Amino acid sequence: MHRRLAGVVTEADIRLADGRTLHAYDTGADGIASSPGAPGSAVAVFWLHGSPNIGSPPEPLFAAAEANGLRWVSYDRPGYGGSGPLDGRTVASAGADVAAIADALGIGRFAVLGHSGGGPHALACAARRVAAHDDERAVLVHGDVHQWNALRAGAGFKLVDPDGLLAEAEYDLGIIMREDPLELMTATPRERSRWLARRCGLDAEAIWEWGVVERVSTGLLATRIGLQPVGDQMLTVADYLAR
Repeated sequence: MHRRLAGVVTEADIRLADGRTLHAYDTGADGIASSPGAPGSAVAVFWLHGSPNIGSPPEPLFAAAEANGLRWVSYDRPGYGGSGPLDGRTVASAGADVAAIADALGIGRFAVLGHSGGGPHALACAARRVAAHDDERAVLVHGDVHQWNALRAGAGFKLVDPDGLLAEAEYDLGIIMREDPLELMTATPRERSRWLARRCGLDAEAIWEWGVVERVSTGLLATRIGLQPVGDQMLTVADYLAR
């Protein structure tokens, strides 16, 4: 089942082999009925949404995407929007779900882009960390605690972000790698991750890679919503460290 939204986005409920349904979005010119891989067809980019959010792709970027030959594809993560839940979902689960949607839409090659809570599902560093996932070491991570996802409750606070995930402990330390980004340009960049690793008895390389994920995804989100200079600082440092 699928329908068009505002003449731009096609929504579709995609049935997976395990019986679950994922709610997908596609800005392809012909929607679900397009002919992927045809000469001159748009390059598909999977938009992986933040937390809490749903998968509707970023409408402010539609015009630029069309001008540059890009096709936005996205979906509601399990338990969000129109997608059914997945018990025991982990970061690694996103890979199989994205692949299933791509197969259903006939998309052979694609890029991925995530923001906020979607970043860990999208970046190359995240793929390395997913491959290294070990249930014996996994802990419940709930994203970074900040003024946007914590509310005062009695004498303390409660998180309002519902996207708790099982992941390696280094993920939450990657949040610390994201903060105060300009300091990384005036110091030995990896020393912070090594210091955190020594303090917590964890893997410095994994902490560094999660820092890359969070710095890029948060920088993109901050830029999109006009949160400056935070967005520019994070992306500037990300570019500097990638050289």
